[in-house]
Amino acid sequence: MAKSTLIIRPQPDADRDVLWLQRYGVPALASPVMRGTALVHDLPDPAGYDGVIFTSRHAVDAIRQSPKAAAWVMKPAFVVGTATAAAARDAGFSRLITGNGGGAGLIAPIRQAGALFSASFGVATGRLVWPSAVDISFDMAAALPDFDVERVPVYQMVAAAGFTPAITNALDGQKNCGGHCHVAAVNPAVSGGDCRRRTGCSFGVDQFDCWQQCHCQRRR
Repeated sequence: MAKSTLIIRPQPDADRDVLWLQRYGVPALASPVMRGTALVHDLPDPAGYDGVIFTSRHAVDAIRQSPKAAAWVMKPAFVVGTATAAAARDAGFSRLITGNGGGAGLIAPIRQAGALFSASFGVATGRLVWPSAVDISFDMAAALPDFDVERVPVYQMVAAAGFTPAITNALDGQKNCGGHCHVAAVNPAVSGGDCRRRTGCSFGVDQFDCWQQCHCQRRR
């Protein structure tokens, strides 16, 4: 039986990953288990903030759709990776500081920028707004206690519909496949929970961790 990879990331990342794998001859299927939905929110006045933190491209849409988007995009934006940086650039941001490895990878760049801000303007901290998901895996505000970080939940990840018949048929022969069916997600909670329950597929944790560290976070 040919090995295959089930991509359960939200769109549009799922389709991008399938195409990326197929270029290397790896059979892959996309079936996101989550989708982002916008929330009613109230972003603060950009005049009172020194920058924006983006830990997901979904949050960029909140700024893009804000009545004060023109003022927000003049601020520096701290982004978790190249894909989020591209979304922020498309929204109009020009001063981008890109981290590596999720929210934790942004701490050092933010502190470095804060030190420059302090030296230039003589203040101890900077004020940052963090448009985020309702459920977070890394708390930027808690990780930056010496900064004034205001978190504003602007979107929520909700469960997507079940597998399509095409996906179900493709997976029927690979249930409990003992390593021949690999699941690509963005965190162990998603991969080990919802996807394993849906597919009945076993996969190596080491294989997943390697995918997450070498691919998913790099392309987030």
